[in-house]
Amino acid sequence: MTSHTPSESESNRQSAANMPESSVGRVLQRGGEELLLEKVSDRFTVQASDQAALSQLIQPLPAEVGSKRTPGQLTEIVVEPAQRDQVMQQVRASDQVDYASHVYQIKDDPSSRIYMTDQVTIQFAPQVSTEAIAQIAAEFGLQQVKPVVGIANTFVFQTTPNATENPVKITNRLIQRPDVIVAEPNIVVPTQSLYRPKDPVYREQWHLNHSGGSNLAANSHIFAEKAWDITRGVRSVVVAIMDDSIDLNHPDFQGAGKIVAPRDFKDNDFLPLPGEPDDDH
Repeated sequence: MTSHTPSESESNRQSAANMPESSVGRVLQRGGEELLLEKVSDRFTVQASDQAALSQLIQPLPAEVGSKRTPGQLTEIVVEPAQRDQVMQQVRASDQVDYASHVYQIKDDPSSRIYMTDQVTIQFAPQVSTEAIAQIAAEFGLQQVKPVVGIANTFVFQTTPNATENPVKITNRLIQRPDVIVAEPNIVVPTQSLYRPKDPVYREQWHLNHSGGSNLAANSHIFAEKAWDITRGVRSVVVAIMDDSIDLNHPDFQGAGKIVAPRDFKDNDFLPLPGEPDDDH
């Protein structure tokens, strides 16, 4: 989660205020954007501290524990679509279960999976006092877990048995308030470690990722492969680089749209090419 400017927060608030009631449980607030969700018809998740007790609870019900590993501390329960909500209510009522939730997907994207945790992150306006924050939390049945380091007046909260609604609905209610800047449910999404560049000299680029070796200190890289598992970037995001020269002919820079606006401030032209034979980085 990143901090938002007042104008961004006001825009989010207006959008949420115009949200029809039928969408309150279907819109995911994420990074200033609203993603439309759909419930996956044949499964839900539970969080339980005692897995053995959970297995005993599920055994007599028309459901089974999912075969795939679910991210986080959640257990996925697979059930016939017509029985999903009824079975989930039965499981949720058990003392063995701390939390139960539908599984979601992005609208019209069956391959996506979004798992809801029992936590939400809220950034309050700077002037909101500790007492007021506690009052808002109590109103929605939330309990403060920890502050978010580096973002002022921002905290992670956990739903309690007194929670009025699920995290999706709670955050959509909260974002409409003038004393709340950001409110987002904490979600878990599955990831796969698949990507590695098809670059013949990739192994030589130890600064991106390495597993150790001669003259290489442990963790002396930027863990690029873990970052690529999350995103490999989009062309709409522009990054500015300043150096004494840039080799625009390098293979990594080839391709439409990779170089957006080159400029050589010394020679006052648009070709910041190396001026010396050994200046080819």
